[in-house]
Amino acid sequence: MPKIFISYRRADSSTLATLLAIMLKDHGVESFVDTRSMDGGGPFPNRLRRAIEDCDVFVCLLGATTLDSEWVRLEIEHANRLNKVLVPVFQERYLAPNPVHNDHILALLQSDGVHILDVRNLYIDAAVASLAQLILNTPPSTIGTPFLASADPKPLTADQSTLIQQLTTATLAILPPPFKWCFVPAGTVTLETNPPKTYTEDDFPIAKYAITNAQYEVFLTAKDGYLAEKDYRWYDFSEEARNYRLQHLKPHPTAFVGDDLPRTNVSWFDTVAFTRWLTSRLQDVGTAFLPSVIVSLPTEQQWQRAALGDDRWNYPWGNEFDESRCCFNVGGPVDVTKYWNGQSVYHVTQLSGNIWEWCLNDYYNPDKLNLDEVSNRRVLRGGSWKDSNRLNLSCTFRHRITTTTWSRSIGFRCVASA
Repeated sequence: MPKIFISYRRADSSTLATLLAIMLKDHGVESFVDTRSMDGGGPFPNRLRRAIEDCDVFVCLLGATTLDSEWVRLEIEHANRLNKVLVPVFQERYLAPNPVHNDHILALLQSDGVHILDVRNLYIDAAVASLAQLILNTPPSTIGTPFLASADPKPLTADQSTLIQQLTTATLAILPPPFKWCFVPAGTVTLETNPPKTYTEDDFPIAKYAITNAQYEVFLTAKDGYLAEKDYRWYDFSEEARNYRLQHLKPHPTAFVGDDLPRTNVSWFDTVAFTRWLTSRLQDVGTAFLPSVIVSLPTEQQWQRAALGDDRWNYPWGNEFDESRCCFNVGGPVDVTKYWNGQSVYHVTQLSGNIWEWCLNDYYNPDKLNLDEVSNRRVLRGGSWKDSNRLNLSCTFRHRITTTTWSRSIGFRCVASA
């Protein structure tokens, strides 16, 4: 049974901390919750230091004033210095600080976490289940060690942070977890075309994980989804798409059963239809930060930037191949939450290995993005669990395949513009 330390400020989260500890125990998670003193100034208690040192995962409940607490800040710092896995729980009244000057707090805020509607008491069971899954899927403490600001891009602005939080919350109202959007800042990308070509990309959100079986199932079973009578998601962007739709009135079953395994056996047309459906659902939500969000497959320029950032590495973690950081040459894919130690500098996971991922653009002409343009070779990136090597697991390797192809080693993730 994993042990977690729950850090919180009593003024914001006393009742929630106790409730979480009780509910997490039902999921097989043991919690340490300190209830013996008021929010502190003064010396940092040794009992808290020892409890943090003994825990497997450090969970911090973030309410309106949590980060004003000196003890909470010291707990975060101690946990991060010990390379504990950090998991933020964002409460409804949490407001993102701007700017963040503390590297340890920044590491917490940029780690994978959950959002919980504690004030309205909605979806708490689902949030706790998601939190428990996150904790139970966490590898040993050296895996998932958070990046500090020295290795990270600039902290997000208040608007960028709010965008990511609202977009994640809105998406999780449509799709089951695990799902989170990660922010990728603007910058340059050089593709290994012949000759190589450099592009300048605007900032964008990208899904931290590949789309799972459970998430794709929502699309398959929704009245406005795969089998909808109104087939505009297929029919209004190319003759090729219309022909594919007429030939595939039933979806291909996934190659590997499991809610959190990546959805496989999807053609390029299947994935584009999913992104158009999710776009429609998110636009129905509509907030100040999400007035006209558009979800799509990533271009390979976006995919590569999310994987490598400003570095010219071979892999998300560096230049040297490390087989412990990715899934390859095994019997099938793993859950999308695995291999945290292989995530990119923007905290995007499994961009090397597990499944090949569809990209939006044409292989021979990367500038060609329009959905209505016939293009029988689209780009795949990332390598997979099957027949991969150091070359095609590299994040600069370009692969191509026909748009109608579906395979047990091919899946996808999404990007968004807002």
